[in-house]
Amino acid sequence: MHIFRLPGSRIIKTGTAVFVTALVCQALGWPPVFAVITAIVTIEPTAAASIQKGLVRFPASIIGAGYAMLFTYLFGHSPLTFTLAAMLTIFTCSKLKLDDGLLVATLSAIAMIEVTEAHFAQAFFTRLGTTSIGLIVSTLVNLFIMPPDYSQEIAKRVGTLHEKTARLFTDSAGALLKEKSAAGFKLAYQSDQHLFTKTETLCRFQREEWRYHRFTAEDRRKVHFYVKKLETLRQIHFHIGNLMILEPEPLFWNSGQKDRIWQSILSLAAFIENPNKELKQPLHQSMQPIMEEFWYAKAEAGSESGEMNRLFSIEISFLYEVLAIFELAEELQSHSTFLQKQSSPPLYDYRK
Repeated sequence: MHIFRLPGSRIIKTGTAVFVTALVCQALGWPPVFAVITAIVTIEPTAAASIQKGLVRFPASIIGAGYAMLFTYLFGHSPLTFTLAAMLTIFTCSKLKLDDGLLVATLSAIAMIEVTEAHFAQAFFTRLGTTSIGLIVSTLVNLFIMPPDYSQEIAKRVGTLHEKTARLFTDSAGALLKEKSAAGFKLAYQSDQHLFTKTETLCRFQREEWRYHRFTAEDRRKVHFYVKKLETLRQIHFHIGNLMILEPEPLFWNSGQKDRIWQSILSLAAFIENPNKELKQPLHQSMQPIMEEFWYAKAEAGSESGEMNRLFSIEISFLYEVLAIFELAEELQSHSTFLQKQSSPPLYDYRK
């Protein structure tokens, strides 16, 4: 997942942090290796993450350095020293819920053992000083050098999710209209879910950046609407998942009814794909055949004596999920008023 604004920006940030950290340590006459390790590991996607995790990594580094010096003093540079320092650093950090600092603390503790021969107290405090330099430099680099802006990547991914959701809807509904299982689209469904999660993470990153960098009201508004669209699309995706688990059965619809239903589904899918696109007729009007078939199917199911299970027949379940998707799709239009339009290839046609 590309989490920075430009390709290679993390490399540039890391290189800058390493250079400045080593330069400061050299000026102070301290060994730069521990500070550089800290600076490399602590480059984060957002300035907020750097600051929050830095507050965890510093005490974790104290623990690691303390164990390293203690066991070096007791056992020298023996295998037991490395083992105990690593195990107890991991154990203590875990118990104190310092998980974000566990890696830095453990690596630094192991590195300290090899280079420390005497003056253990001096080595301990020097280690704390170099750790502080690494943490401070990496945080400042995150704050001021190439601050991330995820809005373009969010917009791109939201557009992709519109397209993927519309396509998965037509694929699943088309398969059921052909009286085939839609379970074959499970991998596509899971892939979309993964993309939802990654896009929501980018939205969270962008919101965190608002605390440390200036953004316009329009930028904030856009991200707000993207979050709303993601929430609605996720709910639509949920109902598509319900379609996919329906067991295919012979349908009582004739070919004419199926075609009317299919045309409604195509209109709905086109709207999901791009809520700003002008349709041939209002979406509510396009959905009229679905509504008529739904109430007719319910009336037929209820009229069959002793067969109330028909109330939950394949036809009713199918139409219910489509209507639920329709209600959610109407919400998308209010979230898409000023956002860019997206385009996609022609939708799948079940009749082919």
